[in-house]
Amino acid sequence: MSNEPRGPRGGGASRHDLPLLVYLPSHVRRSLQEAAV
Repeated sequence: MSNEPRGPRGGGASRHDLPLLVYLPSHVRRSLQEAAV
């Protein structure tokens, strides 16, 4: 995870969380992005 660049989608975790983020509200996605940084 740390080996991948941390972008706006949360880095390596984005590939696994992307399908879930689609169904989450914007404020939930924001909290996840802040936690991933």
